[in-house]
Amino acid sequence: MVNLAYMNDIIKSLIPLLPRYPEEGSDASRIGKQEIITALVGQFGVEQIQSVQTTLELVENLLTSLSLLDNGELQRGEWKFLSHPAQLLALSLLNTLADPRQKLFPSDFWHTGVGDAESQLQKQALEALENRRHAHHQDGTDASPPIRFVYVAWSIIKLGDKILCHQREASEHTKEYGLIGGRCNARDLKKVLGESVSTQALLDALQSPHSETMFQSLEHTLHRELSEEVKLLYGAGHYEAQVWRDLKPYTNCMGAAPNYALTQYFFRIYQIKLDITGYFAIRAQMRTCERLIECTLDEVAAGKTADNAKTLSIHAIYDDFGNDRVALKQALAALEPSYTNRYRFNDEKDSLIFSLEIDILRGNPGNEKPLGIDLMQEQKSLLLALAAHGKGLPLTLADSEAVTLHEFGWIEIHDGVLQAKLEQLSEHLRRASCPYIEITEPRYFRVSLPPELIFFDQVFFAYRFQKQDKYNGTFDLQRPKILTDIGTIEAGHCTIPLTNTLPDQLTKVLQGKLSVGDDVSLPKKVRESMQKHYQAMGLRCLLLRRDGRYVIAGKPL
Repeated sequence: MVNLAYMNDIIKSLIPLLPRYPEEGSDASRIGKQEIITALVGQFGVEQIQSVQTTLELVENLLTSLSLLDNGELQRGEWKFLSHPAQLLALSLLNTLADPRQKLFPSDFWHTGVGDAESQLQKQALEALENRRHAHHQDGTDASPPIRFVYVAWSIIKLGDKILCHQREASEHTKEYGLIGGRCNARDLKKVLGESVSTQALLDALQSPHSETMFQSLEHTLHRELSEEVKLLYGAGHYEAQVWRDLKPYTNCMGAAPNYALTQYFFRIYQIKLDITGYFAIRAQMRTCERLIECTLDEVAAGKTADNAKTLSIHAIYDDFGNDRVALKQALAALEPSYTNRYRFNDEKDSLIFSLEIDILRGNPGNEKPLGIDLMQEQKSLLLALAAHGKGLPLTLADSEAVTLHEFGWIEIHDGVLQAKLEQLSEHLRRASCPYIEITEPRYFRVSLPPELIFFDQVFFAYRFQKQDKYNGTFDLQRPKILTDIGTIEAGHCTIPLTNTLPDQLTKVLQGKLSVGDDVSLPKKVRESMQKHYQAMGLRCLLLRRDGRYVIAGKPL
């Protein structure tokens, strides 16, 4: 056993025995290790030979780990410094070890909870040691054992064909972004081990590699991080998560100040499936949080945004894919979006034409039939507002505090009275076997039809036709403002250029001189040239047939 009481004194006595190296030139001295032992034993007595030998082995290991001694001489049992600076570093360290009053750092240097400047100094000290330890192992960089272990839950939130990313929290990494998620902490672990777990057991798990308990805790980490970063609430049913990929352990010198070390990371990546309320929660957070960005798959593969302003810190994923960025992109492309919008009705026979004056019409073009449901004027007005938003028409709300507009035709109602009216309307339609109003939770409503199947009564439209010559003209279609109980459907306008024979044919239609039998090809020409314009405005058919003649829907201006 080493007599610790003698260790400081042994090191102090060792210092004068050390070999020397000149500041100029290379005529250095050397001393045999056995010669050192003999001198120290002579000073401390033969009964302290074990203490002398052990202390000397410790010092030799320290000097060797710092590459201060000449390896060739060392193999011959001789100590010789490689240079005068090497001698100075050795003297600095040994004088520190020999004097119990000597410190390399202030007594409070390694305290936590200090300011950012102090944390950066701590990181610099660790960085100087750990980077060198990792880089200079004689068997290669992969041979250095990590001393820090981190378990991370990441999530793939795929919005359309883009991946949601979050800015890293550390001040020195503000231009870096990662996947939504973060590392497991003691609170997450206690949900697996229990609140009464001992501190030692808790820290043992947190700081152990390949811990199954830690992997079990990552689901709790995921729920916590999603709540913190994008306001997704697992208990509210905003999403479901399933494991997509466990990455192979990733080892590197990393860590935000001051927790920098050769670290081994264990990543579990989850694929997130959102319900509509979860999707809205994310979109709301994206409108207010500047730390969230959407990255294309090309940007994820490249590791930076297209403008080069932001870097994606997802090196562990690249490493897991063998840095095959094409394979990573393909894997992400194969994933379904986190939210997929689905309507109850998608067939053209279920399309609707909404009106304030007449019954709502349903069916294929030209074969529409009234729904046959007795609706009050207020109910028609509410349906018209829902339909307009579902179509994508601009809707100015009467009360923006009572109503919020969302994507995919959803309208969020905060007013209890209005909620009750829409619920009654939905139930009224459902009982008539026309469940066109979809409700999510008590407050989200929409007409469950894709925009291309939502149309409006022709009485809402007016037109102006101008013919320049036989082969050229313009057709202006207008939709005035429409007042509803939820808000005002803003006016719309489009100008459609006409060419070839259409100007001449429409002139004849407006003059009442073109019967259906005179030109059976005209409806097809109108659809091919004009349909995408007038249907985007909400008019289903521009050219109608009435009493054997073609007529234009709407009224002339």
